[in-house]
Amino acid sequence: MSRNWEILGIIWRTEKVAKMDGNTKVYYNGDAQIPEVEDLEKFLANVPRAAEVVKVGLNGTSFRVSAQGVCRRELEKNANATAEYLQETVYNSVILGARSSGGTRTIVKTIYTLPNGEKYEGTSATEFKQLWVAAMVDLGTPAAQATEMVEVITLPEGLQE
Repeated sequence: MSRNWEILGIIWRTEKVAKMDGNTKVYYNGDAQIPEVEDLEKFLANVPRAAEVVKVGLNGTSFRVSAQGVCRRELEKNANATAEYLQETVYNSVILGARSSGGTRTIVKTIYTLPNGEKYEGTSATEFKQLWVAAMVDLGTPAAQATEMVEVITLPEGLQE
């Protein structure tokens, strides 16, 4: 079953793709599937991380060139790959992968929740303790008691003294 591309604001164009064999351009049997954002509002509303995908496209990394590369690899593996298969593969790797010209980079950021529900995104154990005491005081715990409590709690992993 094919994905509903209209809901995502995407249409697909087809074009021949080739590789160079020495000085000769050799075309693949199948057509490359090239995504085109036809409705930006739908794209932004329904595609995960759509704003990041658009931003990556603005740095010079085009969907067309990336999709051509994906389709070349897939058609080389399977000359009979269907348009539906190529569209899903391009969508998953080019659009959802949101690759930049420098490759894909994953950043992990730990966010700690304080007793009052506020978030702490830093890495300092001292700062975390200060905020923890302040949060407990906000919740009605006497400052002296909150200060004693923070010294015996187990700090979350990843905080540095």
